[in-house]
Amino acid sequence: MSQFFHILDGVAMVRGTVALPNGGLDSTTYSSCMSTHEGLFYYKTQELHLAERSE
Repeated sequence: MSQFFHILDGVAMVRGTVALPNGGLDSTTYSSCMSTHEGLFYYKTQELHLAERSE
Protein backbone atom coordinates (compact mmCIF):
# COMPACT_ATOMS: atom_id res chain seq x y z
CA MET A 1 0.00 0.00 0.00
CA SER A 2 2.82 2.40 0.81
CA GLN A 3 4.24 1.98 -2.72
CA PHE A 4 0.89 2.98 -4.20
CA PHE A 5 0.77 6.23 -2.20
CA HIS A 6 4.44 6.92 -2.90
CA ILE A 7 3.74 6.74 -6.65
CA LEU A 8 0.72 9.04 -6.32
CA ASP A 9 2.82 11.62 -4.46
CA GLY A 10 4.71 12.18 -7.71
CA VAL A 11 1.69 13.09 -9.85
CA ALA A 12 -0.75 16.00 -9.85
CA MET A 13 -3.90 15.40 -7.83
CA VAL A 14 -7.36 16.81 -8.43
CA ARG A 15 -8.36 19.38 -5.84
CA GLY A 16 -11.84 18.96 -4.35
CA THR A 17 -13.86 21.96 -3.14
CA VAL A 18 -16.72 22.19 -0.66
CA ALA A 19 -19.02 25.23 -0.26
CA LEU A 20 -19.21 26.32 3.39
CA PRO A 21 -22.36 27.70 5.06
CA ASN A 22 -20.71 31.14 5.32
CA GLY A 23 -20.27 31.25 1.53
CA GLY A 24 -16.56 30.45 1.62
CA LEU A 25 -14.85 27.52 -0.04
CA ASP A 26 -12.79 24.81 1.58
CA SER A 27 -10.53 22.73 -0.61
CA THR A 28 -8.67 19.53 0.02
CA THR A 29 -6.40 17.23 -1.91
CA TYR A 30 -6.43 13.55 -1.14
CA SER A 31 -5.54 10.23 -2.67
CA SER A 32 -7.28 6.93 -2.06
CA CYS A 33 -7.45 3.31 -3.08
CA MET A 34 -9.33 0.18 -2.13
CA SER A 35 -8.03 -3.29 -1.49
CA THR A 36 -10.61 -5.62 -3.02
CA HIS A 37 -8.83 -8.56 -1.42
CA GLU A 38 -9.20 -7.14 2.11
CA GLY A 39 -12.33 -5.04 1.46
CA LEU A 40 -10.61 -1.98 2.97
CA PHE A 41 -10.50 1.63 1.77
CA TYR A 42 -7.25 3.55 2.28
CA TYR A 43 -6.88 7.33 2.04
CA LYS A 44 -4.29 10.04 2.59
CA THR A 45 -5.08 13.77 2.85
CA GLN A 46 -2.71 16.69 2.39
CA GLU A 47 -2.64 17.15 6.19
CA LEU A 48 -2.29 13.42 6.91
CA HIS A 49 1.12 12.20 5.77
CA LEU A 50 0.44 8.52 6.47
CA ALA A 51 -2.31 6.50 4.83
CA GLU A 52 -5.20 5.49 7.09
CA ARG A 53 -7.63 2.72 6.51
CA SER A 54 -11.39 2.91 6.76
CA GLU A 55 -13.45 -0.23 7.25
